[in-house]
Amino acid sequence: MLKEFFPYETAREIATLSTVRTPGEGESYHLPYGFPQSTIIASICLRKSALGAYLHTLSDLLSVSVYVDDIIVSGINYQFLTGACEKLVERSDRSRLPFGDNTTKVLDQTTAFNIELQHQSLTITPEKYSALALKALSTDNEHVQSGILSYINSINRTQHQKLVSDLVTHHRFLCASNYQP
Repeated sequence: MLKEFFPYETAREIATLSTVRTPGEGESYHLPYGFPQSTIIASICLRKSALGAYLHTLSDLLSVSVYVDDIIVSGINYQFLTGACEKLVERSDRSRLPFGDNTTKVLDQTTAFNIELQHQSLTITPEKYSALALKALSTDNEHVQSGILSYINSINRTQHQKLVSDLVTHHRFLCASNYQP
């Protein structure tokens, strides 16, 4: 894919420097998480593939979200969504970007990126919310607290309000415990 943007030798060098050997798979290479260029190269490869082309056609009919190696397609027509999922598997195989076993199915809800997703509802998973709340409650750094609150508010207002309440209660407790007449 990089040959479309760079001379062959440069594209080959970028590809070589951007991949690592897949353990136990001979001459197989993959883009590792953590390399800044990995998501860019993966996005280019996906967009130029049969899978990417199909996802692009769906974007007018369904909601399509892609983040690194997760793809979520949502819509209100169950039969259309089921057909789209079947074609996604076919196109992913043809693109040599196969999906994992049993990962492509139509669901009423799913969890991705530590967020529970369903029709007109986003909720941070209990585990992630607890970790964020603990971090916010255990620091006196207002910038950290503000960042956590802003993130939670962007996903679920009820969870945001609960954490604000917990922070106020926690602050009152700390003030009361440090009070000296």
